[in-house]
Amino acid sequence: MIVSPQPQLRTWRDDDLAPLQAMHADPDIAFWLGGPLRADQTEIMFHRLRSQLDAQRWGVWAVQNPDGTLIGVAGLQTLRAGLPGYPGIEATWRLLPSARGKGIITRVMRAVIDDAFRRGICGEIFTMTADRNLRSQAVMHRLGFIHDPARDFLHPFLAQDHPLRRHVFYVIRPNSELR
Repeated sequence: MIVSPQPQLRTWRDDDLAPLQAMHADPDIAFWLGGPLRADQTEIMFHRLRSQLDAQRWGVWAVQNPDGTLIGVAGLQTLRAGLPGYPGIEATWRLLPSARGKGIITRVMRAVIDDAFRRGICGEIFTMTADRNLRSQAVMHRLGFIHDPARDFLHPFLAQDHPLRRHVFYVIRPNSELR
């Protein structure tokens, strides 16, 4: 059994697939991800997240409400090739709009990051977002991530005229003080 680093995080269940597909089709969430994911794309991601968590005992977790329903995703994943920091570890998260603004991501990601450093999973963790995504940048600051402007970049997987193409890059290391 995999033990979550935080009670609001849990492993993936079969009944999470449909809510995850709905989440990635939600226009507010999809906007920040560069566009909506088709149901089949989300299903592939779901199986990848589930198998990586099972195999590695770390990864991207389901974020749940007290009643156990899926309200988001949060955790760590290997960066995709072609992005700054590759082959490093990236912090990632997303929440349903109704769950935002309650400190959930700060709370769960603090536990994920602490667990990763305590277990020696990596020497540093990266995160990145569109330069316009001030909400995510505020979370990054609260978690103790430091902006590394030398690694800001134009996202290679987004069209040249995409409004989110310009990305900012953040890093945290074990000796950083988590806020």
